[in-house]
Amino acid sequence: MLTALAAALAAASTVDWLALPIASYNSDDGLAGGAVVQAQWVGKVQPYRVAIGAQVLFSTSGVQSHYLRLDVPRLFGSRVRFWLGAEFHRELSAPYYGLGNKTSGSLADHPGISGDHAFSYGRRFPLGFLAFSLPFGTSGVRVSTFARYLRLTVDPYPGSLLAAERPPGTSGGEELAYGFGILFDRRDHENVATRGYLLEAATRGSVGGVASSHTYLGGTTRALGFVPVGSRIVLAARIEGDILTADTPLFELSRFGGVEPVEGVGGERSVRGLPKARYIGRAKALAAAELRVRMLNARLLERVVSFGLAAFLDTGRVWQLQGNDGGLFDFHSGTGGGLRIYLGEFLLRFDVGTSTERAVNIYITFGNAF
Repeated sequence: MLTALAAALAAASTVDWLALPIASYNSDDGLAGGAVVQAQWVGKVQPYRVAIGAQVLFSTSGVQSHYLRLDVPRLFGSRVRFWLGAEFHRELSAPYYGLGNKTSGSLADHPGISGDHAFSYGRRFPLGFLAFSLPFGTSGVRVSTFARYLRLTVDPYPGSLLAAERPPGTSGGEELAYGFGILFDRRDHENVATRGYLLEAATRGSVGGVASSHTYLGGTTRALGFVPVGSRIVLAARIEGDILTADTPLFELSRFGGVEPVEGVGGERSVRGLPKARYIGRAKALAAAELRVRMLNARLLERVVSFGLAAFLDTGRVWQLQGNDGGLFDFHSGTGGGLRIYLGEFLLRFDVGTSTERAVNIYITFGNAF
């Protein structure tokens, strides 16, 4: 592995890299500080020969998010793509407003619930994962499989809603999860697409007693579309759904599965404008539309940097499948816009979203929401 990686790096003609100190504000996680490094060894392989990413991040709300990730699109010169990563996450105020689509964030609706952490809890977990993907010719079809291990510690606060309801997974524990997916990818670029589409169907699960504290099974479907309008405007859209079996643990109820998991419903990659993971449940749905406009190009340190603007509308909802999920069209939406800074396949995103839940939500992060 190391010999092949070294050979890949030596053969690459160009290194595209970005190293930034992080000093940003996120409405869910507070003021954050740290550093992030992204390096891509660019060659004839699309989107790159090898990519390495690392992050160290601390926030004023007690969030820690550190990772080291490796991405090799052609493992040992084959068509197999390989990902490997190690992470550590900690939150002092992970959200919990209850299960289902009609939950309330008002203390008046929860007799007996009180305190500064009525709708939050503490959690921390180390996580390791590896994944493989194999394309079939030039059709855009590929199959992917992954394994993920985490050991979750959950700390419910006295008087909190989580301490009162204690859904499955409140005691934490370990999880060894496996997944499998089929994708049909016809995008022109993986990270910053300007035309084409992606379709995905994936399943995941865990077996209690096999390095896991819980047994569950889930499925995810996803469709992304990108339509260019002239040379500077792109219309982007997303539809995504996720469903899980009964007794799925708390941690998984706030995640959409698939090759690129998303937390929600609510947050910077699901419904911008809603608090992070504001609605969680056994079944979840997302939809989004985004207008992306590239405004101008400039040269910065001998590199071409593009600047753009975006406007978006996100919506989503969940079902706990217990007969009290409300009407079919009881969706929760957020809208807003922001600034985009493009540097090759890198994207720095500044978004401001609003919703009836919270008037102003600010997100400063890497990569598109989808």
